[in-house]
Parts: sequence; structure tokens; C-alpha cells
Amino acid sequence: MGEISSAADLYRETGFYLIANLFVLPFGLVSLWLLLRFGLARWLSLPPRGLPALARAGALDFAAGLGNGLFLLGFAVLPALALGAYSPARPGWQAFEPGLRLIDNQVRLGSKLLFLLQSLFEEALFRGFALSLLALLLLWICSFFIPRSAGGRVWFFCCLSANLVVSLAFAAVHSRNPEVSPIALANIALAGYWLGALMLWQRSLLGAWSAHFIWNFALAILGLPVSGIHFSAAQYGIGIAGAQPGLLSGGAFGPEAGLPVTLGLLALSIWYTARSWKFSQEALAHDHHSTANALSDRPGGPAEPHTASPDGTRGDQAD
Repeated sequence: MGEISSAADLYRETGFYLIANLFVLPFGLVSLWLLLRFGLARWLSLPPRGLPALARAGALDFAAGLGNGLFLLGFAVLPALALGAYSPARPGWQAFEPGLRLIDNQVRLGSKLLFLLQSLFEEALFRGFALSLLALLLLWICSFFIPRSAGGRVWFFCCLSANLVVSLAFAAVHSRNPEVSPIALANIALAGYWLGALMLWQRSLLGAWSAHFIWNFALAILGLPVSGIHFSAAQYGIGIAGAQPGLLSGGAFGPEAGLPVTLGLLALSIWYTARSWKFSQEALAHDHHSTANALSDRPGGPAEPHTASPDGTRGDQAD
């Protein structure tokens, strides 16, 4: 997303992302479906979910993403706000130069639509398309020399590796943003990893999309820079006009160049990595249990263990 200094720029960017999503979103959704259909089904053999279950899960995933984004926002902004890093009285305080200064109802509506489309585009491209296909490729390679009995670990580590690679690419795309710094790039890579881990755990793009959207949109309405881009003055009568440079506030790049967001992203990344590991192990245990039950029902399969009766005879011989 480039600099936006007028309503015409806002509508132009919105139109660009609308058209871009028409091309990118189908590829992202199909890639994720392929990962779940051929990667997850092969290594963990999970049963497919019906349409009502998918609808319920989708609503919960979207809500969870919003909660994640708001949690991260509080983690990133509240310490700087409490310690006065946004106060004009602090030494070195610098005013932001927002692109949009005149805020009306059309701009408010347009900014919501822009960030919805922009976040959907990036999630479909990086998490839906790139992450899913790379993970599927790694799983396919592993299928030649790793037994299926190691399915949970193979699924986890292939997805983990793909997520790390795509997260670095996600940061590289932002390397030319205004006011970028090494910690800003590290945080963007960490944000990419968190969003990827969230997608893999939910097996859906909805949570990553809503988390990405609410983060970008909330920064914009507060008047804070979004990845170094000064989108607008404060909306809805609230906002922050500038910041003291440094690791507390992130300075001109915004909270994404601050240490508080690093801690928040680490917490979220560790949480969803642990949840993904637990999911892979539980799904594998379920798969092994189902396989054992299926084998016991087949002719020639494992026999049920014999139990002893109180008088010492085998259960199958007791009268």
C-alpha cells in the first residue's frame, strides 16, 4: 500500500485491491484446500467437516482473529501511552504527517473497505498461496522417505519450515517501506509467522485475515503509522498526533518498530506453535486409534485380548 494523501488515492488503492483479490484469492483458497486435502489427509487422516461445522468454525475463527489483533494492539500501544511516549511534552517528540487530513464519513467507510481488501490480499497471497503450496511441496518430498506413522511430526515440521520461509519473504516485501529499521523488519517477519501459525492451527484464512485487518485499521484510526505509512489523521475524535522516537513507541514507522509489539508477537507465536504441535499429536493419536479399531474388525486382524474369569478360566471359555 502506497502513500494516500487524498480521497482519490484512497479509492484508487481500494479499486486496485478489489481487482487484485479477484485473481489472488481463488489461488490462495485452492492452495489451502490442496494442503488440507492431500497434505493433512495423508499424514493425519482427519475426517472432513460438514458445512454446518465449517460455518460455525469460520465464525469462531474470524472472531478469534479479531481478538488476537486487539490483544496485540493493546500490548503494543498501551505501554507507550502509559509511559508518555506519545506526549508532545516528551523530548524529541515528532509529529506524524498523515496523508489524509480531512476525515468524513466517506473516508471512514473507504478506509474500512481498503484495509479489509488489503489484508485479504496479503493473507491470500502469503498464507493461502505461498505457505500452503510450500508446505504441500515439503510434505510431498517427505512422503518418499518418511513413513506415514510419523505423520504428526512430519506435518508440524514441514508447515513450520514453510511458515518460516514465507515469513521472511513477507518481511522482505516491506523492506522498502518508509522509516523501516532492522527491528521493524524483524517484527514484520514475526507477524508473518504468527499469522501463518494462526492459519495452520485454524486450517482457515479467516482468523489471519481478521487479525491483519483489525491491526492495520485500528492503527489508522488512532492516527498511528501503518508499517511506516502515515495513513490519516485520527478518526472518530481520537488518536495520537506524534511519538517520541525509540523502541517504546516505534517512532515514525509506528508500533511495528517497537519492542512491546515484539513481546506480544512472541507470545502469540509461541502460543499458536504450541497449539499446532498439540493438534498434530492429538490428530495422530486419533488416527492410530482409528486404525487399530479398523484392523481389529477385519478378518485376520488383531484379536481382542482374552480376559480371565473369576475362577481362572478364560473369558471366552466360561459358560
